[in-house]
Formats: sequence, structure tokens, C-alpha cells
Amino acid sequence: MPLTPAQLPEALNAAIEPVTDNVAMDIDVEDPAAKAVAAAQEQLRVAMEAQTRDRKRREFAERYWRLQRIEGQKTQSLDREAAMEACSATIMVVEHG
Repeated sequence: MPLTPAQLPEALNAAIEPVTDNVAMDIDVEDPAAKAVAAAQEQLRVAMEAQTRDRKRREFAERYWRLQRIEGQKTQSLDREAAMEACSATIMVVEHG
């Protein structure tokens, strides 16, 4: 289902909304292994957040361009109808002229 122009700002805001799922971790800050695990978990969280942001941006872009194509097709259709009407009017003028 294509987005309406009124939905575009809402979709864009959703595309840049960060993921904020914080997991409480009870670790001994003096233990080097625990520090390494905590650092790896933080890196994973940041990477997953970036991945989610990228996915949302891609989805927004796909919806946006789909809407643009639909709008373009509507415009082309209206342009064809206007051209046909102009041709019909020209033919009538030439026939009666």
C-alpha cells in the first residue's frame, strides 16, 4: 500500500528512530573477561541499532519511490487525456474551418 503525502513525514521519523532496548548486565568491572564481554555486547548493540536504522531507511525509500512512480503514472495518464482532447478540438476546428 503506497504512502500518502501526509504519511511521508511520519514514515521518515520512524526511519530515523533509534532502537533503545537496554539490557541490564550485572558484571564485575574488575574482571578483564567481563569487560571484554561487555564491550563486545555494546558493539553488537550499536551494530544492530545501525542495521535496524538502515533497514527502516530502505523501507522508507522503497515506499517513497513507489509513491512517486504511482504519482508519475497518474500524471502521464492525465497528460494523455489532455492531449487527446486537444487533438479532438483541433480536428473539429479543421473540419469546420
